[in-house]
This record gives sequence, C-alpha cells and structure tokens, in this order.
Amino acid sequence: MRIKLNDIDNHNMELLEFIKEKVEENFKLGCIIGRLNLNLDFAYIEERNQYFSTPILNYLSKIENHDIKKIIWITEKDLFVPGLNFIFGQAEIGGKNGIISTFRLKCKEKRLYYERCAKEVNHELGHTFGLSHCKDPKCVMFFSNSLIDTDFKSYRFCADCQKKYERTLSE
Repeated sequence: MRIKLNDIDNHNMELLEFIKEKVEENFKLGCIIGRLNLNLDFAYIEERNQYFSTPILNYLSKIENHDIKKIIWITEKDLFVPGLNFIFGQAEIGGKNGIISTFRLKCKEKRLYYERCAKEVNHELGHTFGLSHCKDPKCVMFFSNSLIDTDFKSYRFCADCQKKYERTLSE
C-alpha cells in the first residue's frame, strides 16, 4: 500500500520531503510525491474570497490513480466548507482522497510552517483510514479549530488512535 502527496500549487520540494518523512514515520507506509498543476477556479466563491473544498475533493476523486491507496492533495488556496470560516483540510472518511491548504499554516518560522503542514496532512490521512476526531489534544486526530490547536498537537497518533489505525490495515 502506498500513499501519495500530490502538490497542486508548486510548493518547494524541501517542504514536500519533510511531509513525506512525517507521513512514513506515522503510517509506516511508503509515500511518494507527485505534482499536478490544476485550476481550482471552479470552486472559488467570490463573496468569501475562498475555495469551497467539497467540490474540489469531488473533482480530485475522479482523477485516476489506480496504483495508489491514499492521496493527499496540497494546495495554497484558502479552503472553507459552509458553517466554518475556513478549514485546514478535508478528507473522504474511509476513502482515498484528502486535501490540505497551506494558506493559513504559513508563518515566518520555516520549521513551524513545515510541522503544521505535516500535522494537517497526517490528520487528513487519518480520516481516509476511517479515523474520526480524537479528544486527546496532543493526538494528530484532534480537531484543530485554530493554529494554537495545530501547534500544540503532535503529528503522531495517540495510543488509542494508533490501535484504530492498525485495525484498519488488517481489514
């Protein structure tokens, strides 16, 4: 089983390699990096100056990747879903695809920015493996309502989520 990080907006390779390392460390699966420039303007909502992530995720799920089990798409676009001001990412629960936005994760400190991106990728990947949000604020599956939450949590699963994840691999 392989995981793919598909960069949509030409992020630097150093960031993508950092994320790849944290994905492989947490999921104990091989991970590859791809690049695919896509125009996401079909999901742009002018009144919000943001991109509606659900139609994007639906579109991305139609792109063929037969040899890949799970895909996380990485964009710089500011994403939202109705009812929330913004989201860091979204995924198909128990599905194949997830997307994260680096838009609100950026900061002057490169290492912190990279860590935020890796945490959000691992969080959305967890959802593709069927994991739900966790109550442990240190667990990567904890819901990040703000950057404070993201910065506080780990890029790894807590013990309970680790067990749930391992069960999904044997199913």
